[in-house]
Amino acid sequence: MVSGFRKSDIKISYVIGVVAVRYFLLPTSGMGIIKGAIQLGLIKPNPLYKFVLLVQYALPPATVMGESLIN
Repeated sequence: MVSGFRKSDIKISYVIGVVAVRYFLLPTSGMGIIKGAIQLGLIKPNPLYKFVLLVQYALPPATVMGESLIN
C-alpha cells in the first residue's frame, strides 16, 4: 500500500523486478516467439506485420497508460 510520495511499503526489489520483466524480458521473448513463428511458417515474413507484433510486445497496454494519466 502506498502511503505517500516519500513513503511506501513497496520494496525496491519488486519495482526493479517489474521494470526488468516489462522492459527487457517481454520484448526479448516477443522477438523469439515472432521469429520462431516465422521459421515454423505460422505467420508470413511481412515486415509491417512483424513490426506491429513487436510493438505489441514492447509497448505498455493503453489501459495502464490511461490509469497513470488519471491518477
